[in-house]
Amino acid sequence: MIESEIAENKVIPYLEKFLGWPKYLITQYGRVPVQVGTEVKWADIVAMFVDENNVAVPYFVVEVKPTLNNLNETLAQTDSYSKLLDAQYFMVTNGENYLFYQRRPTGAYIRINTIPIPDKKHLMATKDTRFKPGYILCEKPSTEGKKQISQYNELFTRIDNYFDMIAVGKHYLSKSGYSLRSDIAWHYSSIKCIHNLVHDKLNSLTPSEFRDAFNDHIMCERPANIKKIFSEVDNNFRKVKSFLRFVREFKGDAEKNLDILFDTSSELHIKGMGPFMISQFLAGAHPRDYTIIQDRMVNTMKNLDLIDTRVKSDTAKGYLYINDICKRLYSEIFNKKIEEHKSKFGFKIDQDFSLIIIHELFWEYDEFESYDISKLKEATGDKWQDLEQETERCLALIE
Repeated sequence: MIESEIAENKVIPYLEKFLGWPKYLITQYGRVPVQVGTEVKWADIVAMFVDENNVAVPYFVVEVKPTLNNLNETLAQTDSYSKLLDAQYFMVTNGENYLFYQRRPTGAYIRINTIPIPDKKHLMATKDTRFKPGYILCEKPSTEGKKQISQYNELFTRIDNYFDMIAVGKHYLSKSGYSLRSDIAWHYSSIKCIHNLVHDKLNSLTPSEFRDAFNDHIMCERPANIKKIFSEVDNNFRKVKSFLRFVREFKGDAEKNLDILFDTSSELHIKGMGPFMISQFLAGAHPRDYTIIQDRMVNTMKNLDLIDTRVKSDTAKGYLYINDICKRLYSEIFNKKIEEHKSKFGFKIDQDFSLIIIHELFWEYDEFESYDISKLKEATGDKWQDLEQETERCLALIE
C-alpha cells in the first residue's frame, strides 16, 4: 500500500482503537503544513489534545512510511516537525510496527515504550474548545453543541460589513469605479456559465465557444498566456476538451488529480494555463466542493490568523489545504451568515454561492476593510450606471 492508504486504513484506526484518540482530534493525512526555513513541508498526521486553556493543540506527530528503511533520516525529519509544531511526542510507523519517541528541548530525541495517554478530559472537546481552522480534522465533533465558533468572533463583524456592502451595491472609494456587488455578480455568473459549459455543452463545444467563454468568465490578465491558450485551442482542441472532461469527472484522489493538472509535462497541460486558471475551471465544474484560490487569499487568511503558514496555492497540497479550510469556514460561519443576509442581496442564490463568496471575501478583504462604509453615498458618478448594467447582465445569466 502507498503511504496515504497505510495512514487511512491502518494508522488512524490504530490511534483510535489502541490509543483511544477521538477521530475529531486527528488531522487528515498530509494536511498539516510545517514551515521549515523558507520551505513548506507537510506532516503526515497530527494527534491533538485539549490543554488547560481549552485549546486543541498538537500532542504527537506521526510519520508514515511504506518501510522503516532510512530510519535515522525519518526520525530526524519527524523530530524537527514535532519541534516546529510544539508537539511533545512523535512516532514513526509502516502500519505494522510503531516506534515512539519523546522530543527534547535541546539535544536528541529519546525512544520510549509508548505515547503517554493524557487524562480523558484532555481528549474531549466542549462547545467552548478552540480549534485553529488550519488543523483540518478527519471528523467534526458529532453534537451540535461542539461547533467551534469562538475563534471567529472578530470575523463575524467583518462578514456582516462585507455582505452589507454587497447589498447596498455602491462601489467603495479605495478602488474608484469598483463595485463589490458587480464583482460578486460576475464571479457567481461565471461559475454558473463554466458549469454549464463543462457539464452540458462539452460534447458539442466548438473552439469559438470556448474562446468566448474564456474571455467572458476566466480571470487572466496576461496577454501572453491568453495567446498560448488560444493557440492550443486552435491547434489541439481535442486536448482542451480532454482537460475539460478530466475536470468534469475529477474522480478519485483529489491530490493526484491536481498533481496531474498542475504538472506542465502532463498530457493534459494547456500551455499558458497555470494553477490559478485551473482552479477557476474546477470551481466552475464543482462549485460546492472547490473554490478559486490564489496566494493573495492565502496572505489574507494568514494575516487574519486563520492559518499559521503561508502555503503555496499553486501546489496540490497547498490548494487542497486552503480549499478544505474554506469549506470548513462555510459550514461553521458562512452558511449561517449567508442565510441572514441573502434577502438583502436582491438576487437569487443557491449552494453554488457558498465557496465563491468566501473566495471574494479573502480576495478583496484589504480593499473593502480600508474603506469607511459610512461614505458609501459619496461613491456616485456616470460610471456607476455602467456598473449597474453589467451587474444586471450577470444576474440575468444567473437566473
